[in-house]
Amino acid sequence: MKYGIIIKENSVFTHYEFDHKKQKPEGKIDITYLPYLPNLQIIRIGGYLRNKAEWYRKKLKEGKYKFEKKGSYYEFICIG
Repeated sequence: MKYGIIIKENSVFTHYEFDHKKQKPEGKIDITYLPYLPNLQIIRIGGYLRNKAEWYRKKLKEGKYKFEKKGSYYEFICIG
């Protein structure tokens, strides 16, 4: 929301997805495994993360949640 970036497959992607769009992949792998979803296929991880980001964006836009600074990190909090 802060930067107005549209979260779609052609605008937000993992290094792995970007690398595999190239004619000569360089072997970039960054996010290819999520420990809490061990059976999620590598090619589905980017889509999962984009959907998760959109879910957070929707909840913030609806005014149901907010981010609250907690020291060096932010917590996603339900406001009711």
